Amino acid sequence: MQQSLRGCGAQAIGYLLEAGIGDIQVVNLDVRAKKENRTEGFRKISPFQKVPALEDGDMTLFESGAILLYLGERCGQLSTPTARARAAAWVLFAATTLAQALLDDKHRAQGLPDVMGCLEMVLASQVFVEPGAFSVGDVAVGSILMYVPRSMLDLDFSPYPNVVKYMARPSVNCQAAKLYTATGSRGAIVEWYLLEAGIKDVEIVNLEMREKREHKTEAFRQINPFNKVPAFEEGDLKLFESGAILLYLAERCGQLSTPAARARAAAWVLLSNTGLTNSLFVDKFREKGLPDVMGSLERVLEGQEYMEPGGFSVSDVAVGAILMYVPRFLPDVDLSPFPNVVKYVGRLSARPAAKATVCAPPPPPTATPAAAPPAAAPPAAAAENK
Repeated sequence: MQQSLRGCGAQAIGYLLEAGIGDIQVVNLDVRAKKENRTEGFRKISPFQKVPALEDGDMTLFESGAILLYLGERCGQLSTPTARARAAAWVLFAATTLAQALLDDKHRAQGLPDVMGCLEMVLASQVFVEPGAFSVGDVAVGSILMYVPRSMLDLDFSPYPNVVKYMARPSVNCQAAKLYTATGSRGAIVEWYLLEAGIKDVEIVNLEMREKREHKTEAFRQINPFNKVPAFEEGDLKLFESGAILLYLAERCGQLSTPAARARAAAWVLLSNTGLTNSLFVDKFREKGLPDVMGSLERVLEGQEYMEPGGFSVSDVAVGAILMYVPRFLPDVDLSPFPNVVKYVGRLSARPAAKATVCAPPPPPTATPAAAPPAAAPPAAAAENK
């Protein structure tokens, strides 16, 4: 029997891990570029064309809460009417009362103290929402609570210390790793690598930086003390700087398994963020630095297609992303004296993952006051968003 959980479905994926359910195939849909949730085939699984959705033989399910209840019963954790009813109560509470109190502006002022106060009392005498142990109810409730730090970074939970402790428990805090980014930032470089490496368990969190200034909140400062994007969070690990995030992800997925591989990747990442970026985007370095750096790259690419002889790697993402900014932000810079570099940029630009991220056209500009900054800026000028 083939089962597939389609879409991100962080709630359901977290429960699969907690319950040790290993026969579910997770199918990640591209709902942004390819709009795979809009196909006729997917409509037969989820008539509302939303994710997550579950397919198990002839049975199809939509709504994350319904999927959680089915999985809980399927693995034997909801074996009585009482257990099923109590799990349903927590799932519905999470999807309606708790979600509205936290995420709906018109309910928050009155609803938040009431709901969080009740949760605080429930958790005063027990570790999880049910007295026995971690359960489906914790997945439903915990996932809504864990959504708050990334959707409303300035919401204060300190009046509810039992809830804060609850959220910090490993069994509750089972959300995917998060990449914080923003339109026009170097977060696109990290997104490119995620696609190339097939890393599907990192959640992309787009911050609104111009009007809401979500990168300036105290909560985000705990993730990146410099209030810049991209930033990365996984458990207790918090990273800033796109190059550091690239190196961590490459090692995390097994592509940098030796000290030598890690050192060589670090060399290329540092070159891309210093020597290459400065020679291209800093005026006072360009006249002398550009021929030197590009000439060196030209010689590296004389007998190989990528930065490393073994083939495409994280080094190419670091170096290639900076080079691919040139046509957009420096159209007057002539790279024709460096034909190997030009071919290299062409090879990288043709890769589907690059087309979907660093080579994607910028969004159309929105109406802004005359004094507002431009919608996009070259990487050096936008270093504050690095």
